[in-house]
Amino acid sequence: MLRPTQNPTLVLLRLGRPVSQFALVTGANTIGRGKTNEIHLDDASVSRAHAEIVVTAGEVVLRDLKSRNGVQVNGVPRQEASLQAGDRLRIGAVELEYASGFVRPLPASAAPVDSADPLTETRHARSPLPDQPQDRHLAALYHLCFRATEGAPRDDAESMLLDLVLEGVRGAVAQFYTPDDRLAFSAAAEKVKGVPKFAPYLLDKFRRLPEAATYTSHELARYQQKLGAWHFLVCPLPIDPGDARAVIVILRGASWQEFNAGDRLLLNAAMRLWPRGQQRARELSGLRQENASLRDRAAAAPGFLGASLALAALRTRLDRIAATKATVLIHGETGSGKEVVAQYLHDRSPRAAQRFVKVNCAAIPPTLMESELFGHVKGAFTDAKSDHAGKFQLAHGGTLFLDEVGELPLPVQSKLLRALESGEVEKLGSERATKVDVRILAATNRDLRTEVKAGRFREDLLYRLEVAHVAVPPLREHADDVPLLARHFLEKFCTENGLPALTFAPEALTALQKHAWPGNVRELRNIIQRLAMEAAGPALTAAEVKRALK
Repeated sequence: MLRPTQNPTLVLLRLGRPVSQFALVTGANTIGRGKTNEIHLDDASVSRAHAEIVVTAGEVVLRDLKSRNGVQVNGVPRQEASLQAGDRLRIGAVELEYASGFVRPLPASAAPVDSADPLTETRHARSPLPDQPQDRHLAALYHLCFRATEGAPRDDAESMLLDLVLEGVRGAVAQFYTPDDRLAFSAAAEKVKGVPKFAPYLLDKFRRLPEAATYTSHELARYQQKLGAWHFLVCPLPIDPGDARAVIVILRGASWQEFNAGDRLLLNAAMRLWPRGQQRARELSGLRQENASLRDRAAAAPGFLGASLALAALRTRLDRIAATKATVLIHGETGSGKEVVAQYLHDRSPRAAQRFVKVNCAAIPPTLMESELFGHVKGAFTDAKSDHAGKFQLAHGGTLFLDEVGELPLPVQSKLLRALESGEVEKLGSERATKVDVRILAATNRDLRTEVKAGRFREDLLYRLEVAHVAVPPLREHADDVPLLARHFLEKFCTENGLPALTFAPEALTALQKHAWPGNVRELRNIIQRLAMEAAGPALTAAEVKRALK
C-alpha cells in the first residue's frame, strides 16, 4: 500500500535562505510567471507556464512544461523527476527546496537582507550540491562522470564542465581559455564585477603546470598588474593529444576561504576525466559515421563495375597509386565516375579505415568556402556563434576529396596551396596553425591548364595537385561495360522501390550500347530508372529504350 505524502511543501530560497513557502495540494500544482499558476514566481527567467508538481497518494512528481530555461533537480537538468524531501530545484534562475512532513514555519525576519558585497551573495547562493566539502566534491564528480559520457558537442560539453567545477569547488567565477588564449566562455554563481582576464604569457605559464595549482593576486602581480583581490585555482585541459592546452581558471574573492587540497583534487580529476570522456564520445561518433558511410557506400553507386580493357588498365594504375601518399588529380567528363575513382583510391589505400571526406567545391558559396575547408573560431564573422572544424580537420588521418576543384576562388586556392605545402591549416579568425595529416584527391571536368592561362587557376597549385594524374574514360570509350552497368542499375532500382524484377531483351541492350552517352554513367543510371518506372512488361524492349533516349 502506498504511503500518503504528508504536508508536501515548496520552499522558496534566496541567497540560500528560505524566504517563502507554498503548500502543495493533491493533484497538479502549476509553477510559472503567469498569475494564474498555483505557485507564482515573478522572475523573468521563469516561463509563464514553466513546470508542474503533481501530488498523488504516494509520489510527488515534477514535470517541465517545455519551458524556455528548463528545470534542474539537485543540479541536473530533468524533464521529469520524482521528488524526495530535501531535493533542491532550479526553476529558471529561481531556487526552491522540496520538503514534506513537519516544515518549520518561517520567522518574520526571513526576508533576505540585501548585501552590498556581491561576492558574499555568491558564496551563500550556490546550493544545489551538498554543503559539506567532501560530499559536494563527490557529488560533483558523480555528475561529471555522467555528463562526460553523454557525447555532447564540444562547446556544450565544455560549458557543462565549467558549471560543474564552479559548483563543486564553490567558486565565484569560472573561466575557460582556448589554446589560442581566447576567453571562450565563463560561468558565474552570481553577477560579479571586476573579474580579470589573463594575459597570454600568464596563460602559457598555466599551460605548463603538471596539475591544478592555487595562486593569490599578490603572487601573480609580477606577471600581470591590476588582477584585483582574488584567490585563483587553475589547471590546464588537453583538448586533443599533442595540441596546445586549454586552461580552466576558478576565482574566489580574497575575503573568502582559500582553495584547499580537496578543491585541487576535484579539479585534477575533472581535467583528466573530461578529455577521456570526450575522446570516447568522438570515437563513438566516428564509428557511427563510419557505419553510416559504409551503409551509404553499399547502397550507392555500383562501385567500379566494368570488365572492359579500358577499365582493367585503369584499375591496374589506380592500385599502384592507391598505395602511395601522392596527391591525385582526377580528370573526366561530367558523370564519368570521378567520385567512384576517388572512393576506389581511398578504399585501397593505407588510410582505408579512416574517414573519406567529400567536398563539392561547386556547391559551396565562395564566401563560405574558406570556412568550410579550414574552419573558423567563434566570432570570426557575424554568424560564427561557435568554433567550427573545417573539412581538413575532419579528414585528419584520412582522405579529403575536392570535387570540382576548378571552381575554387583564387584566394582559397592560395590558402589551399599553403596547407598542402606545410601540412598545417589555420582557422578563419585564428592565428594558431593546426597540423593535419590528410591525403588530397581532387577532381575536375575542366582543362586546368586552360584555366591557368585564363588566370582563373593558380599554376603552382595545379603542379601540387597533379603529382599523379588519372584520366577517367567516358562511357562511349568502354561501351562493352554498358550491359553490365545497365543490369546493375535496373536490379538496384527495382529492389529499392519494391518493383517487380525486370530484365532486358537482347536488342534493348544493343540499343543502349549504340548510344553516345554524353552524360556518361550518370545519364545511363537515370535512363534505366526511367525505363523501370514506365516498363510495360517484365522485359524492357528496344522500342522502350529508343523512346527513353529521344
